[in-house]
Parts: sequence; C-alpha cells; structure tokens
Amino acid sequence: MNTMAFQTLRALADGAFHSGEDIARTLGVTRSAVWYGIRDISGAGFTIEKVRGRGYRLAQPVSLLNAVVVQQLLADAPLAVEICDTLDSTNTRLMQRAAQGARSGLALAAELQTAGRGRRGRVWHSGLGHTLTFSLLWQFVQGARELGGLSLAVGVGLVRALRAAGAHAAQLKWPNDVVLPAGKLAGILIEMQGDVLGPSTAVIGVGVNVRADARVLAAVDQPVADLEAAAGKTIDRNILLAGLLRELSSVIEVFAQHGFSALRAEWQELHAQQNQPVQLLLPDGKIISGVARGVAEDGALLLGNCKWRFALSQRRSQSARVRDRCMNILAIDIGNTRIKWGCAQPTGWLRQGWVATTTPEDLAPALAALPPLDRIVISNVAGDTVKAKVAGLLPASPVSDWLVSAEQQCGVRSSYADPAALGPDRWAALIGAWHLTRTVCVVVNVGTTMTVDALNGEGVFLGGCIVPGAALMRDALARDTANLALREGEFRYFPDNTGDAIASGAVNALAGAVERTVNYLQESAGVAPRVIISGGDAPLIEERLNAQVTVVDNLVLEGLLQIAQQPD
Repeated sequence: MNTMAFQTLRALADGAFHSGEDIARTLGVTRSAVWYGIRDISGAGFTIEKVRGRGYRLAQPVSLLNAVVVQQLLADAPLAVEICDTLDSTNTRLMQRAAQGARSGLALAAELQTAGRGRRGRVWHSGLGHTLTFSLLWQFVQGARELGGLSLAVGVGLVRALRAAGAHAAQLKWPNDVVLPAGKLAGILIEMQGDVLGPSTAVIGVGVNVRADARVLAAVDQPVADLEAAAGKTIDRNILLAGLLRELSSVIEVFAQHGFSALRAEWQELHAQQNQPVQLLLPDGKIISGVARGVAEDGALLLGNCKWRFALSQRRSQSARVRDRCMNILAIDIGNTRIKWGCAQPTGWLRQGWVATTTPEDLAPALAALPPLDRIVISNVAGDTVKAKVAGLLPASPVSDWLVSAEQQCGVRSSYADPAALGPDRWAALIGAWHLTRTVCVVVNVGTTMTVDALNGEGVFLGGCIVPGAALMRDALARDTANLALREGEFRYFPDNTGDAIASGAVNALAGAVERTVNYLQESAGVAPRVIISGGDAPLIEERLNAQVTVVDNLVLEGLLQIAQQPD
C-alpha cells in the first residue's frame, strides 16, 4: 500500500464513521485521493462499511503500531524500537543494519511485509493490521556454534508473553512454532552472522497472528490460530509488541549467560507434543515416526527413548520439522448458475474455485488435486440431474453430506413453517452470517434470484423473501413485453434512456426489498441490523443501500464450513 492508503487507514482505525470530506480535510488532500485510499484499503483485505450520509468505517477497528507508544511502555528496558509502514522483510533489513554497526537491542517492526520469510525458505504470510511482524537484533560474545537452542529459548519468551496477553493454552512445537489447539499462533526465524568463535550477531524474526485474516488463511497450507480468538478480546498491538520484547529480552539474557539448559525444563513443560507420537520430516524428504521425548541441553530433539537425536541448526536448510495433519473439509455450493467449492481446514480455507452449473464435469481436475478429505458437505439447489453428476465425481469415502435445512443447527434456530423446505443455500448462508456477526442482521444473497432473510439477536431465523435477480427481471421484460427487448444499460438516479431505465429499475427493486426488510427488522429488534451481502451480483446493490453493509464472498461456503465442524 502507498502512503495515502496508510494515512486513510489511520483516519479510519478507530472504527467510527468518518465522511470522505472530513478525511480529506484532515489529511489535506482531495476527495478523489481519499476514494483511492479507501479502494486500496479494501484491496488489502479490510471490510469497509459505507452508509449514505455518515461516511465510511472499518467493520472492525484496527490497532496500528506507534513507535512512541511502544518505547514509552519499554522505558526501563535496554531496547530501541523502530516501526515502518511497509518493508520487504524486517529480518533482511535488520541484518543490513547489523552489518552497518547497529547496536544490540534494536527492534524493527513493519505493518506490512512484502517478502516475509519463514523457515526452510517458506514465505511468511502477513495481513496488514492483523499480524505482528518484527525482528530483534542481539549481539553475543559466543560464536554461532554455541548458540544451539536459541530459537527454543525465544519460544519460551513468546509463550510467556502470549499467555499474559490471553492465549492461556499457547504451547511450543519443536523447533520454532508457538501453537494453540486450533493451529499455529506464531513463528520464529533466526539468522546469524559473525565469527565462528565469537562474537556473533543474531537477528530474531517473529510473526504473530493477532486477528484472523481471510487472505492469510487462504494462502497457507496448515491450520492457523489467532490471538484475539484465543483471548476473547481485541488486542492492542502496541501493548503486545512491548510485552513480547520485554519477555524476549529477559530470556535472551538468561540464555546468553547460562545457555539453553537454564530454560530446558520450562520448554519441556510447554511442549505440545511431549511424550506423544509424531512424524519428523527431514530435509531430504524422509519421514521418521516416533515418540517425542523432549529436547537435549543444546536444543536437539529426542525421539523415542533417546534412540534418535536430531540436532537443531540455525541454518534453516538443515533442520528437520515435526509434521501434523489436520482435518480437511470439502464444501460445495451448487447454485443455478455456478458451482462454488472450497477446501478448508477448521481454521480457514486452503483453496476455492467455481465452475458453471451447466458443466459440472469441470470440477474433476480440482477435486483430483485435493488432499485426503475427512468431511464433504454440499448444498444443492440446481436439481437432481446436476446432483447426480456432481456425486459421480466425488470420492466414495468419506460419505458426502447433502445438506437439508434443519430446525436448529450451529447456533441458528429456524422459524420456517417447514424447516426442511427452506433452501439449503439460504440455511447455510444464515449459519455463515451468524458465525461472522452474532448480532441482528439481514442476510442477502444476490444471484439468479435474491434472497433476503432476517436473523434476530438470539440467532433465530424469522423469515425472508425471494426476489427475481436483475437478469431475470430483464429477461421477463424482454420476453413478455412488445417493445422492451434486451439491451445494455447501467444504473442512474434519473435514467434518460430505456436500457438505463430497465437496469436502474432492477437495482432499485432489489435495493428496496433489502431496505424494507431492514426497516421491518429494526422495528422488531429495536436496533439497526447489519446487512451481510453475498453473491455474484452483490456489487449491483451494495452502494445503493442506506445501511451498514458488509460484503462476504461465498457466504454459503462459510456456513457449510461451520456445519462440517459440528459434532456428528
């Protein structure tokens, strides 16, 4: 993101409404510049709500880093903090600074890393405002050979700070991951330079998942946890950074004086896989199975009654990795126009895609490339013929669960006269919306048809309506009138030609159906409801609504993911 986008993000960070005019005036820029800033923020993964007459706001406030605040919180610690909006890699930059003579105790954090790195050459994916990425420079009198176990010592410091921040179940996974039951919470990458016999310099890179980020979840190939979900509260990233640096400084001082042996007992108490069966993935691709018996005084992993001993190298190309396996879920939303699919693990999506409903066989290549599946959940509104074709492409095991709407599921209760008669796509969308909001909301899915459904604050589905989509409206006019043949048009407030008149009429009809439901629900609930919109035609009406609007891609798939994780 550019400077204008960061300035706009800071103006919206508090989560309150701000008009475009006020933002432009505060920043001393044009209204058009603010519009481009809003666009770039949205492109970076933030959900921005737009309400006519009130302006813009972030769906969730974001805690942005402030070096002055962090330094004040560390007033009594021998640490210096620098913060940048965007960098390629904090480790890379701090290694360069070390070569130029930077002093021990310098911490460099970035709001956004464009080339963050993990162990063994992997990419570290970070989300702007949602992760915390920083590096700490530390100088040792010892040589690199004597620093075995440094990453394990750093892990102890991270867990101390993360537990204090609310992640009470945080544990360690050899050699440099912090994990929760839901997945990876933080990672460590240490790089060294200096003489073999000393002195030496370590750059300690840390990445923490503070808030769930859909883009990060879609990009990684392992379960991911986040601190806010674990703590059940919003996290101030400045306080978190200060707490992490303080604990890291403490454990590194102990390590520098006494080595890893002084921290070994604490590490083993925090070891998530202590005395449990594991698989060890070696650098050459070989896999060794055994029972994790802890670590030696130099940080080496002890596997199976000390028969196997795997040394930990600070050089990422040489160290082994303990491998887990998590449940893989396939969700499929068979609509009238598209078949959307997604492969996920309980913490987020691994990949998503779609094919035309008229050619379900196009799913075959995508399904063949998926990992072994544990659950398959499907919503189908396209009829039995398409269902049979899709079923023929699916593996025999696990057995596919074809969704039928229920009276109660995943925290949502139906008031439909016949709950099973409700379309499964509507039911899944309601569950997805409730999982995302937990509040009064109108759930809108805009495609071939538009459904507008109401949820109250207790998760009760009150009812909803079905409206022809924009294309169906245009087709009906062309088919059933003499002089309104299909023609191109776009929305205008006061259309001056037939094409625009038809397009604008369709948009106004759709927006009106949503706004009337919003009004009815507000009168019933006593509060202004959120509006959650999904579907291919969501952009047609998003900006035409006078309400708090959040656009969610593939809301039906989000609901199917929740259903797949409920106990059998």
